[in-house]
Amino acid sequence: MHVWALQKSEVFKIRFIHKILFHKILALQGGIHFCRRKGGWAINMNIEEIKKILPHRDNMLLLDEVELIDNAAHGKKKITGEEFFLKGHFPDNPVVPGVILCEILAQSVCVCLKDSIGDDKLPFFTGLDKVKFRKTVVPGDLFETECEIVKVREPFYFAKGTGYVNGKKCVSAEFSFAITDKNSK
Repeated sequence: MHVWALQKSEVFKIRFIHKILFHKILALQGGIHFCRRKGGWAINMNIEEIKKILPHRDNMLLLDEVELIDNAAHGKKKITGEEFFLKGHFPDNPVVPGVILCEILAQSVCVCLKDSIGDDKLPFFTGLDKVKFRKTVVPGDLFETECEIVKVREPFYFAKGTGYVNGKKCVSAEFSFAITDKNSK
């Protein structure tokens, strides 16, 4: 029988190397990009990688990219002015509708559940609470989100999120959704 004595710093090195290898393997399998951030790891996803998690397509996929940092989703959506919802809201003064901002928050937080949402599952909004709009979002803005899951009672997930433009808060909300089987009615 062999007894190994490791110093504390050596244990941390082994754990660090294990984390790097684990994330590299996941990146190779799923095409998700991992990068080191101050204080931890981040998962970067482009629109194609987001499509592997969310069922939304075409006009209703409202994210350009998402970064998952320490269980918080940081999404980005560049408002170009060509979006379908701006054509009638309002034609001479286009403003992103509040319901669309809430949908972007919800899509962002669903990325936190990348391991729970598979091909046979769908996320559905079940509630929206304490929504506050503070600033309008208009064409040319880069809308950024910060969202996290705060409570889980499967199949229900409770989250909170905030949306920003240029570091200024535009919207904040608490919301819930359920992960359901795709074929259930």
